[in-house]
Amino acid sequence: VSSSSTNTEGGDTFDKFYKGTLDLPTAFWGFGIFGSILVGVICGVLTEMVGWFFNIPYVIFTFHIIINVVSCAENYKKEMNKKNQSVVWGVLAQIFCGFSALGLLGFIIQLF
Repeated sequence: VSSSSTNTEGGDTFDKFYKGTLDLPTAFWGFGIFGSILVGVICGVLTEMVGWFFNIPYVIFTFHIIINVVSCAENYKKEMNKKNQSVVWGVLAQIFCGFSALGLLGFIIQLF
């Protein structure tokens, strides 16, 4: 299911992501999956090579990714409701983000 109507606004992909107007597949797969893997690998390697303080940007970036994917999913659900189409992908993306937030919380607790 494509929601290209949400991509007609001005701005680049990062601007749309932070505004919550990026289409859900790009937000979820591009930022939510591949972006968080990239951040995790880079920060994990730097933590091992340099020091523990690289866990801080990991937590910050991951938190922002989760919040913005939830926002894009909410926008997707609004668009699909206007079209009288299923919102299941938006709901599933938000559930996934909930589990991701729990995992991030567990990571933060484990740091201390």
